[in-house]
Amino acid sequence: MKTFWILFLVTGLLLSACTGNQAERPTETPSEHQSHEHAITIVLSKENKQEVMEEKHVEITEGQTVLDVMKAHYQVTTAYNDAFITGINGIEGNEKDKTAWFYSVNGMEATVGANEYKLQPDDLLQFDFRKWE
Repeated sequence: MKTFWILFLVTGLLLSACTGNQAERPTETPSEHQSHEHAITIVLSKENKQEVMEEKHVEITEGQTVLDVMKAHYQVTTAYNDAFITGINGIEGNEKDKTAWFYSVNGMEATVGANEYKLQPDDLLQFDFRKWE
């Protein structure tokens, strides 16, 4: 009988030791984690980045594309199913002058449309208005 009580106490102590700390840990739901915002920098320039027209820091949320962020902070016009931003705040590229907006992220020219490129925290998004020939 004494052995029974000793085993009972040891089992109880082991169970409480294994589960006791779990109740004290804060829990984070997936939706709380996904709603955190992060900042990026947007730079508008022209003539191969020789003249900076504007620079601003903006908040983004996970999953936002270049197009999402630009539409939220500027007046933009697009072409080809929103893949290309053709105008920003009234400055439009055109075929006659062979000008267009080109964008890069962290110094690398983009190889996908603005509606596809997903931004990350601390990215440097730069739009440069220049000739394309």
